[in-house]
Amino acid sequence: MHKMTRLFSFTLSYIIFKLKYQLNILTKKETIILSKSRSISRFGDGEFLIMNGGSIGFQEKNKKLAERLQEVLLSNEVGHICCIPGSFSSLKDYKFKNKIFWIYCVGKNKELLRKLYDVKRNCKFGDANFTRFYMSTPSYLRHNLDQLLNEAFDIWKDKRVLVVEGNGTRLGVGNDLFKDCQSVERIICRNKNAFDDYTLVLEKTLEYSVDFDLVLIALGPTATVLAYDLAKKGIHAIDIGHFDIEYEWLLKRAEKKVAIENKNVNEADSRTVASDNSEDAMSVLYDLSERNPKEYV
Repeated sequence: MHKMTRLFSFTLSYIIFKLKYQLNILTKKETIILSKSRSISRFGDGEFLIMNGGSIGFQEKNKKLAERLQEVLLSNEVGHICCIPGSFSSLKDYKFKNKIFWIYCVGKNKELLRKLYDVKRNCKFGDANFTRFYMSTPSYLRHNLDQLLNEAFDIWKDKRVLVVEGNGTRLGVGNDLFKDCQSVERIICRNKNAFDDYTLVLEKTLEYSVDFDLVLIALGPTATVLAYDLAKKGIHAIDIGHFDIEYEWLLKRAEKKVAIENKNVNEADSRTVASDNSEDAMSVLYDLSERNPKEYV
C-alpha cells in the first residue's frame, strides 16, 4: 500500500509539474541534428542525484561536482546546449517500467526542476535521452531508429575524433559506430570517481584537442562538466554517454540490459577492462586511469 501511495503522489507531482512548468525540450532527432553544430552536456537521473547530494555507482558524492553541475545546468553559453530527459515533458515514447522510473525521478527532483524553470523557462533544452534510443523504446516504436542513427553517424562523419572515456568503456570498439570517421584517438580516464582527476582531464583534453575536429566524452557526470568547459574554449564537444552500449544492444536485438564482451556496462554489472594488446590500444594518446599516467608517442 505504501508503494502505491508513493507512486500516486509522484504521479500527481509529475502531472502538476507538466501543467505548471512546461520546459521546452527538443526531440531526440532534433537534439542529434543540433549537436552537429553545438556542444552538448547531458543531465540524466544520475546528475540530478549528485546535484542533490547523492552518489551513483561510479561517482561518489562530491560537493564540487554538484556545484559545477548546477553551474552548467543554469548556464546559457553560446554554442552549447544543456540536455535534460525528454521524459520530463512526455512519456509517450517509453516502455511502462521506464515511465514509472521517470515519474519517480521528477517527483524526487521537483524543487531543482522548479528552480531550473524559473531561470530558464524561455530556453530550449536538448533531450538527454538521445543516447538512450533503444532499450527504453517499445519495439513498435523502433521503426525509425535507422534514420536516427544515420543522423548521429553524420555528426562524426569524416571527422578527426578525440574520445575521452573511462577505462574499459571502449567507445565504438568492436562495432562500426565510427566507420566513417577520418580518425579516432583516445584519452583514457579512471572509470570510477573520474572527477577527482578533473584538472588533469581538462588539461590533457585541451592539449590534444587542437588536432581534432570533435571531442566525444563518455565519462559519467564528469562528461557533463567537461563538454561545457570545452565549449567555452570554442571546442566542439559532445557528452555521448551510453550511445555505444545502446548501439550494441540494438545490434544484438537485446530486450534487456546485457553485458557486452570486453566493455564495461555498469547497468549489466559488467566490469571487463581491455588489455594493452587490445585492438584499440594503439589509438590511446594518454592514459591517466592508472596511478602513474602514461603518454603514448
